Amino acid sequence: MSPHLSALVIDELAAGLPSADAAAHLATCTECQQRLAAVKQASATISAMPAFQQRLDAVTLGEPARRGPWLRLVSIALPVAAALALVVFWPRGDDVLLKGAPTVELIANEKPVMVAKPGDRVTLAVGGAGATHAIVFGVDASGTVTKLWPAGGEAAPIAPGARVSLDVSFEVTPGDLVLLGFFTKTTQPTEPIREAIERSVAGARAPLEVLAPSGFGAVARSRLKVTP
Repeated sequence: MSPHLSALVIDELAAGLPSADAAAHLATCTECQQRLAAVKQASATISAMPAFQQRLDAVTLGEPARRGPWLRLVSIALPVAAALALVVFWPRGDDVLLKGAPTVELIANEKPVMVAKPGDRVTLAVGGAGATHAIVFGVDASGTVTKLWPAGGEAAPIAPGARVSLDVSFEVTPGDLVLLGFFTKTTQPTEPIREAIERSVAGARAPLEVLAPSGFGAVARSRLKVTP
């Protein structure tokens, strides 16, 4: 077991959820202090983006009486990396782009989908934030790493825009899914990224807590929760 706090606990702390055990660990662990500070900084950056409020509005639309506890939690935690198993985006790696954070998401009817049921149809979409090429992988609860886009062995060009459909549709199957998008201004092979993700999965406390490996450009991460 890792001696450090899990990604989920770091996200909960950044979202303001208290934990006496985590606080005690943070008091003596410099590495986890730095991880928490980085997540908080990413949260502040993303919250300031115009596109963030649009995503928040998409989550919280509806009659107040119909909003469950998880919707109320999202309004607090959505800016945080991996915010309590819902969709979040943040930049990582050595080539962090300067035009906002890149995004990777699943959409339906041109709106982000964060919770779906088996059989639903969704489309893969990205926002490159100035990048010209992208690669998208999926990681399921079993730890299986699947390249979702492109079909070839190298990063493929993407059109500019905050949300660009890749015209790749999927039928939702049982089990939550994490999306990892990698963005650069040049092409690069996909296989080294797959291998790095598999190593990251092996080192994660749970497959769905996997963090995107660094060194492959800017990164976006999101999670789809699948309900029965």
